[in-house]
Amino acid sequence: MAVLVNVSPSDKLLQYRAIVRVVSKSHGGVMPNQVRQILQQEAEAMDLDPLDVRRILGMYSFSQESWDRWVSVGEGKFPRWKVMQNQPELGTYWRDLRTNMEFVWVPGGEYEMGNLFAGGFGNEKPVHEVSLNGFWLGRFPVIQEEWIALMGENPPAYREGERLPVEQVSWEDAQAFIDRLNEEEEGRFRLPTEAEWEYAARSGGKKEEYAGGKEVNEVAWHSQNSAGSSHPVGGKEPNGLGLYDMSGNVLEWCSDWFDEEYYKKIPAANPKGPAKGTYRVLRGGSWDSAPNYVRTSARNYWEPDNRDFYTGFRVVRNSA
Repeated sequence: MAVLVNVSPSDKLLQYRAIVRVVSKSHGGVMPNQVRQILQQEAEAMDLDPLDVRRILGMYSFSQESWDRWVSVGEGKFPRWKVMQNQPELGTYWRDLRTNMEFVWVPGGEYEMGNLFAGGFGNEKPVHEVSLNGFWLGRFPVIQEEWIALMGENPPAYREGERLPVEQVSWEDAQAFIDRLNEEEEGRFRLPTEAEWEYAARSGGKKEEYAGGKEVNEVAWHSQNSAGSSHPVGGKEPNGLGLYDMSGNVLEWCSDWFDEEYYKKIPAANPKGPAKGTYRVLRGGSWDSAPNYVRTSARNYWEPDNRDFYTGFRVVRNSA
């Protein structure tokens, strides 16, 4: 199964080269021959030109001796490579083999957080500069089959079906899912902070009113086009980082406590929200939200034990 989809041939080749580089770094530049075979199979699944593939693979060294440094590979799965200290390249994906969740690399950077357009609400101002470290973010909100794979039971769901997001989950439910993920990953998984969520939704801090641009119907399921229910993830266009459904479909929990006045006192570097509060932040709007509420800067909040029929979440994996 190919990791990279819905991109042009040239973009596929660039992203394939990025994958090979990341895998190479995880082996200190010398990879086992088994890895070469897997990378060649992945290139075939992506329908890349064999000459281009040989040229890319020819830039790296392969040897049997480095096999003991390779993480286990499930049959038919893309390799679960080690994340190195050096920041991965834009377009790099990582897959969790327990759930098959895909994570997209979000490079660190600086951006102007808050409402950069007319309208909106008072708690979206003032606009302020934030700097963030890079992180991995779920390509989609968590879906029902991923929940079942990890939790062993049917997830909360307003509407059941293949590739549909989990719904009716509280902030506390999301934490229980993440705690289970962390049993094998030493605390690497968590909810995104509010600042990380907006930065990722805006394709790395670009001036985007909706996650991927200014045309809401192209990128979001909302109250005027959803027919009154959620939809399978990935049905709308992705944003510039390859993330789907960050505007609309389901509201997404963030890790932060909510503070109406927080933007007036927010720290500039990797803000994590107030130290305490009554409500937790949700972002992105849902299939039941008016278009104004699925904007990238729109903020929402509920009690952490609140389960509503359009609340879901996506997961961050720390880079180190």
